[in-house]
Amino acid sequence: MGFCVMIENMEFERGLLMAEVFWHELLAVPAIFDWINFLIGLLFFVFLGAGLGSFVCCQVRRLRLAEEGKTEKSKRSVCLNCGYQLKWYDNIPIVSWLLLRGKCRKCQAKIGVMEILAEILAAILCGLIYWLCYGKSVWMIGFGAVMAVFLLILLGLVLYDAKWKVVPDKMLLLLVVTGFLLSVVRVAPVFGKSFELGIWQILLTMTCVPILSGIYYLIYKVSKEKMVGEGDWIVGLALALALGQPILAMLTLFLANFSGTIVALVFLRKKGREIPMVPFFAIGFLLSLPLFELLNLLKIV
Repeated sequence: MGFCVMIENMEFERGLLMAEVFWHELLAVPAIFDWINFLIGLLFFVFLGAGLGSFVCCQVRRLRLAEEGKTEKSKRSVCLNCGYQLKWYDNIPIVSWLLLRGKCRKCQAKIGVMEILAEILAAILCGLIYWLCYGKSVWMIGFGAVMAVFLLILLGLVLYDAKWKVVPDKMLLLLVVTGFLLSVVRVAPVFGKSFELGIWQILLTMTCVPILSGIYYLIYKVSKEKMVGEGDWIVGLALALALGQPILAMLTLFLANFSGTIVALVFLRKKGREIPMVPFFAIGFLLSLPLFELLNLLKIV
């Protein structure tokens, strides 16, 4: 009996180590042997990311109109104030907003900062994923591609929740499905090395679910949606599936709540004002990976 327990503990430690090795390998600085090709690719993906950020922002607005039962006046981009149909040179990601100083070319109404923030964030994320995946295995590149889609959907949820304090079911479903795909891409190659380690990877992923999703679901039920929204625990489920590592899930939970508490205390002192949780989930998710690497370098975890 004692021998069996020892073997199970060894398998669990090996599975935990495999999960850590995956993230270490992904976050490792690539050995760039051709700077010209690398920089050309980086600029391409940064610009592509900015374009995708603009697309996400447009889809968020269109989804909101659909949720409100309204129809678009035009399929093409128009000024929401005067209805001016934007030209192609008004739709260049980041550049057009800066040249127009965040105003409509015709009526000079303010466009707002949501558009340019979405474009800048998407550009940074896509460029970062390209940098981390450059020169890596096909497996890592595939994971990076799915991660890019996951982050773009998460960005859309962040924008939607920050502006309207609610999250649409369609985007939540897309996020959970993409999170599940990330877990499959991460775990599938492990089965090729060892079936037992593959099972442990699945168990580790399942362990993340109660950490990130279960706690918020419990708060949601107990408080009857007064403290936590219905969509928050579903976002936590998607993040848990994407991470698949308990320590990362705990770091994400801590960082999300810590950043949310700071913002609530400093900026949202008015009682009864709702705090969108998805942006802080995103902050915790993005900061958990570099913090995890830092803690490893300091031999803390």
